[in-house]
Amino acid sequence: MADGTWVEVAQGESAESVAYRHGHVVETLWDHPENRELRESRGSPHTLLPGDRLFVPAPRPKEVSCATTTRHTFRRRGVPSGITVLLAVAGRPLADLPYRLRVDGAVQEGRTGADGEVTVKVMPDAREAVLVVDPDGLALSFDLLPRHMDPVTETTGLQGRLRNLGYHPGEPDGAFTLATLHAVQRFQLDHGLETTGVPDDATRDALLRAHGS
Repeated sequence: MADGTWVEVAQGESAESVAYRHGHVVETLWDHPENRELRESRGSPHTLLPGDRLFVPAPRPKEVSCATTTRHTFRRRGVPSGITVLLAVAGRPLADLPYRLRVDGAVQEGRTGADGEVTVKVMPDAREAVLVVDPDGLALSFDLLPRHMDPVTETTGLQGRLRNLGYHPGEPDGAFTLATLHAVQRFQLDHGLETTGVPDDATRDALLRAHGS
């Protein structure tokens, strides 16, 4: 086996956050041969399940020659990370609105884009984010949980994405309820799919495209 250690993923962790904690960039972990099975089953380094096992190779020190009489700045690749959120109500983007985003206590402010997008930089291990936008003087608050979205192959991942897209599948608790079935059917109808209520591969692929991941 390659030199390194196995890490069990906890809720709220991703390959990116684990890589950051161990001094790597995410590609070093995700592309490692020991993680091939996990990579093929999950599809994305950002949507892992608690209990997944991720191999973390031993870090390799890197040496850089520098003049001792000059000040040098080194930046860690991939840090900070990026997060993008698209905001809409009843299909209408919340465009050009002031927003306030608090990430682990630090505040960022700006205006939403033409498609209602908010794109900001955050640390790979950010734990909490609260986004507030102000359409027509009515503040709307969204609690964001970085890295808490389960893979789309899981019922919880299906429910979480449907809820984010406004389809009301019930709580993302893993129980495929009647509300979840109806949400899947409504999503299928809106995207030109057969309205079976069954989350088949075509439905999951369309859901990934609509949700962005």
